[in-house]
Amino acid sequence: MLAAPSWAEVSDKEASVADIWIGTAIFAALAILAGQWRLWAGLALWLFGIVGAVGPILEWHDPHVGPTIA
Repeated sequence: MLAAPSWAEVSDKEASVADIWIGTAIFAALAILAGQWRLWAGLALWLFGIVGAVGPILEWHDPHVGPTIA
């Protein structure tokens, strides 16, 4: 697969890998703290962290959007 030109409308709005890691680390730390208070609160924050980390990855691998981003 060859790299395709990137359109600014799409790629400039995507989170970088560093942004995804930082966001996931923040949600993980908050989930640990909330989990010490109530288990359901920790699990809820853990779920938001997973969705926030997996969402951009799924978008990168989308056959319609992914090639435009790369």
